Amino acid sequence: MKSFLPLAISFLLFSCGSSVYVDYEKQQDFSEFTTYQFYPDIDSGLNELDDKRVIAAIDSVLQLRGFTRTDHNRFYINFYVNE
Repeated sequence: MKSFLPLAISFLLFSCGSSVYVDYEKQQDFSEFTTYQFYPDIDSGLNELDDKRVIAAIDSVLQLRGFTRTDHNRFYINFYVNE
């Protein structure tokens, strides 16, 4: 029974994973993109606080990878959450 409990917990935790769908042009050379901005009217399906959290998380990751958020951007970011 003791060895069954960790296995059951593992199955429970791994079954809670979410699906991520990404849409982009596979032939595009993304190395030329260094600046970004978020769409002004994001309709993410989240409340305002969660929108800010997602934007902050995306900002953090992109800035660590050398991208800069600016009004003179090379690409826009949009996101939507389906609960």
